[in-house]
Amino acid sequence: MKRLFSIFMLITLFVLPIGKVNAYDLAGLSKWAENDFARAVSLGFVPSELLGNWQGNIIRGEYARLALCFLAVQYGYTAVNSIQTNYVFKGRGASDPESTIKYFEWKAVEKFIADYCETKPDREGNPILFKNLNPNYNQDKPLFFSWWWDVISHVYKPFSDVDYKDDGPYINAAYLFGLVNGVGEGLYNPSAPITRQEAAVLLMRVYSNYGGVVPDKELKKFSDSDLIAGWAASAVQEVTAIGVMQGKDNETFDPLGYYTREQAIVTFMRLYENAPVSRKKANIPPLVDYQSQINNCLNNGFTVLEQYKTPSCTVLYGDNDPDPGVFDYCLYLIYHNGGFRDVTYFLRQNGAFINAEPIYDIQISKDGSRLSFKVYVTEDYNYFCYLGDLYNSNKVYENGGYCFLLDIETGKYLQIEKIS
Repeated sequence: MKRLFSIFMLITLFVLPIGKVNAYDLAGLSKWAENDFARAVSLGFVPSELLGNWQGNIIRGEYARLALCFLAVQYGYTAVNSIQTNYVFKGRGASDPESTIKYFEWKAVEKFIADYCETKPDREGNPILFKNLNPNYNQDKPLFFSWWWDVISHVYKPFSDVDYKDDGPYINAAYLFGLVNGVGEGLYNPSAPITRQEAAVLLMRVYSNYGGVVPDKELKKFSDSDLIAGWAASAVQEVTAIGVMQGKDNETFDPLGYYTREQAIVTFMRLYENAPVSRKKANIPPLVDYQSQINNCLNNGFTVLEQYKTPSCTVLYGDNDPDPGVFDYCLYLIYHNGGFRDVTYFLRQNGAFINAEPIYDIQISKDGSRLSFKVYVTEDYNYFCYLGDLYNSNKVYENGGYCFLLDIETGKYLQIEKIS
């Protein structure tokens, strides 16, 4: 039976917030950018490595990663885990916090990558076939969605100067999807700063990917238009027409000027807020429609234990492992207008749910905007779980019972309380 409770009671239940919006370092962030920036992080498309050095030039690898994460959010998928995980193995040394965070951010986009590859064309307009990316694939075996990310990370290599570390998998995927180009001779040059005209082109490629349209209006003329490269001219005009980039001092565009992290994040946020086509306006065609997404879960060995309906999505809780005696408890949000979030992935990956305790006491707020659940986090692999969201990564949570509260729209965790 679906259990409902008031927002007031839900808020009073959770007394220990896991973070606040300004817990990361805002030093150097321009005042005009603060509101857009906070919203961008809340939506979940800003990678953790871009949280800082706001006036520093964003490089090509970082920009490809940001673009791919933004595209995932626009299609309704998780791009950046709202809870990052690092674990310390007692008696076995400690894992590297930076590499662990990056690992879990990579894993967050797996389902988006799989659904995109199975439904959208590649950069040449051809179907994306797994056997073409991995010629050694045995087609008699079932194709798990995580394999798409693995093959793009480790097998598909369009550039000789890009590997699977850092931004590499995002660059490969962005190239496969037609969002970015190389610099010639099989190179991407991931550490080079991106220019303003390059940023304009990538913004418009992302926008076009999900059917973005540009309103018919008088195009803005810049005094330095003769400096804009021919391959970027139309993108510069279009990106200003939809209110995403504005130029410098409203007279010049400065096409060869470098682009800062602050500018990159804010302009993607404007693409979400201002453009005629956006997830915000609920007019982006889904990669996989709602019913097909439900069927995909059921046809891949998922056993539904509980199901809840909200105004925006269906919540499915169940066991994703078909093997008897082996449990992989999952909590999925499947959105009516397209999109999919696995909101307990971070706990399963660090072992908390493996052959352990099921999720219980799942509750939905009356307005359908909040979801809470409880679970006992175990120490099956002899470690403590180090949990913190993008705004606060300083609190250590040991094994025990916890109550989690999350926002259904974004899949973002809002509060965690230790209850036993």
